[in-house]
Amino acid sequence: MKLSPQDATLQSALGVLYAKLQDRSNALTHLDTAVALSPKDSSVLARAAKAYETLGERPKALEWTAKALANGYALDSLKNDPVLHKLLDDPRFGAK
Repeated sequence: MKLSPQDATLQSALGVLYAKLQDRSNALTHLDTAVALSPKDSSVLARAAKAYETLGERPKALEWTAKALANGYALDSLKNDPVLHKLLDDPRFGAK
């Protein structure tokens, strides 16, 4: 299987993986690439939110969650995500 650096889904998944490893630099590099490739892909935006939440950057996670929802990410998907569902309890969620 050949991996493409132009694949936003792959880049955003790598961003989440690096966030889980607490490798902020590589996580953000892959997320920046993913968002540049697909700035309106709700799944890519949700992965950015997940990565920021994993890195402990709640304000950025909330920002990217709002973008994901605005671009069609389903609220049910947010509720069912083991990382992102925690954002629902934050008083800043939806306050924008």
